[in-house]
Amino acid sequence: MVRQRKEIILGAATLAIVIVFAGATSLAQSMPSARALGMAGSYILESSNCEAATANPANLALPGNKHFTLKLVSVSGRVANNAFSLADYNKYNGAYLTESDKQDILAKIPGSGLDIDFNGGASALSFSAGSVALTTEVIGGGKGSLPRDPIELALMGNKIGQPVSADGSGGQGWSAVAVGISYGRKIIAAHGWDVAAGVSVKYLQGLAYFSAEGLSAQAVTLTTGLSGSGGMTTVQSLGGRGYAFDLGLTAQGEHALYGLVFKNLLASLKWNRELEKTVYTFHFDNITVENSGEDSLWTSEDHQVAISSLQSRPPLEIQLGASRRFGSLLTAASVTQGFEKSAFVSKNPRVACGVEYQPIGLLALRSGIAIGGNDNLSAGFGLGLGLGPLHLDLAYASASRLVPWGGKGSQFAVSTILEF
Repeated sequence: MVRQRKEIILGAATLAIVIVFAGATSLAQSMPSARALGMAGSYILESSNCEAATANPANLALPGNKHFTLKLVSVSGRVANNAFSLADYNKYNGAYLTESDKQDILAKIPGSGLDIDFNGGASALSFSAGSVALTTEVIGGGKGSLPRDPIELALMGNKIGQPVSADGSGGQGWSAVAVGISYGRKIIAAHGWDVAAGVSVKYLQGLAYFSAEGLSAQAVTLTTGLSGSGGMTTVQSLGGRGYAFDLGLTAQGEHALYGLVFKNLLASLKWNRELEKTVYTFHFDNITVENSGEDSLWTSEDHQVAISSLQSRPPLEIQLGASRRFGSLLTAASVTQGFEKSAFVSKNPRVACGVEYQPIGLLALRSGIAIGGNDNLSAGFGLGLGLGPLHLDLAYASASRLVPWGGKGSQFAVSTILEF
């Protein structure tokens, strides 16, 4: 019974952590377009028209762009972890777990613990007119970690005298609405090349901020009952304001295109609405099923610490890309370097390459692979349909493996754009 009690307590704590991180969101970068994602992100810097505003604003000034484009709606999302694939989920979800199954699950979790991250974005009624674009986006994501001990306890149960710790858990995130204006201008034309520069200035309206830090929780089963203690510090806010500034360069020849962009070259977000910092502590001693209702065995405390404002910064990221067309075949490659680890950005460089083949005018088939970044390995697949002025793009990308459904995460994107 003591074992059951301990599993219930730590199981509930684990679930609470997951729920907290599911509600925490973090803005870092704009999500890739469906066309770019279908090529594993390799074409992101070569995006044109209204999509250029969030990819490389310099492309707004290039010859060949449409006079007016309107993004009706664009939706994308990503979820990934460092332990389990979709095949693992399908295998073990709802199934009776044998001892071998439990050992297999634990073996998949790295010694550092289980990391989960997700992000998503949506945009509607963004448009470009000539070399100017106006964009609106809602972007969010979250990242959390949980050590092996609570997971092992839930699977294998507890042992007398063996401590269980949830130390090392934590996470941080925020979400915002971004309204941006972008402008591109040709700066030189020589020897068959058009060179352009562009800027995007975004106003950020913070929606929510949450961080959980310094989480410590230990418990041990003794012959007299279950004992444990722990604590956590949280910071949360329900509003803030800030800005972000992107700078892009591009060079276009007869068949090739090169791009360089600095994302969030200047950026800041100040949180000051309903800002709270709370320190939680708890302790319980010799708890058994029989005495669990006695309040004297449980103690908990929380107190708030005054904090007037909090500053956060969308992470800096540099992207370099190139593409070349061979008739109906488009090839592309890119390198991305982030300077902070988040739900969107990784300190590990990401190298991507992809192709787009257009067998007929109204259909485009896309594929690509990427190495590095948050996913380590990724394979992208997508298609585009052109129905007169209406363009529909769909894309899917895997995470951690090049097999579409075998990775430890996935990403999708859908967009519809009118071009005139």
